[in-house]
Amino acid sequence: YQSTADGGSQSNLVVPMGPPGAPDSKGLIYYGTVCEVNGELWMWYLGLGDHDEKRHYRICLAKSKDGRRWEKPALGAIEYAGTRQNNLVDLDGGRFSVAGCVVYHDPAEADTARRFKMVFTGAKYEGLRFGVAYSADGVRWTESPRNPRGALKLEPQGGIKWQGAYYVNGQG
Repeated sequence: YQSTADGGSQSNLVVPMGPPGAPDSKGLIYYGTVCEVNGELWMWYLGLGDHDEKRHYRICLAKSKDGRRWEKPALGAIEYAGTRQNNLVDLDGGRFSVAGCVVYHDPAEADTARRFKMVFTGAKYEGLRFGVAYSADGVRWTESPRNPRGALKLEPQGGIKWQGAYYVNGQG
């Protein structure tokens, strides 16, 4: 938040928390990714809603044409607070709390079901071992049957594709 000339404050958050009942109404964390998809910026981030009894973060999606004004599209993928009119992506139906995700968009991928790739951590796998998931649209994700991955515990915080290989950065 920034101070204004009249002593008030103004938010400079690019993606603010959602209204009551939204899956990011209680909090949001950018342990996610921004990718350019068909000339538009897509941001995957973690949201915490006010209908959760405990700390349960789910992956949300926001879109922007300029990187300053972001919209939270009604994706219809996951039910939250009695409605599917929200911006939750479908990773295992939102059943486990996610601690971080890195998304790669590879429009040249021959297998259209794998044009989006994700590395994620969360409560599903012991400690911070990570999982891998694939998606055709960046909204509905299918986990790899080889999950969990990683010999080391890792909290992903960024990634790149370089010389044909996918790299994920993080701490662990």
